[in-house]
Amino acid sequence: VDFGEPRNISAVITKGSGVNPEWVTSYQVLYSDDADEWKPIKDEKGQPI
Repeated sequence: VDFGEPRNISAVITKGSGVNPEWVTSYQVLYSDDADEWKPIKDEKGQPI
C-alpha cells in the first residue's frame, strides 16, 4: 500500500476467504523511504515485529 506520504499505522486487519477455508497465517510489515530498499518495523528492543 502506498499512502503517498508518511503515515502512522496503528492496526492491520486481515480477512480470510469467504468461500474456502483459507486465512492469513503470517505477514510482514515493512517500510521504505524510496520504494527500493524495504526495512522491517522493529519493536523497542530492535526486534522485527
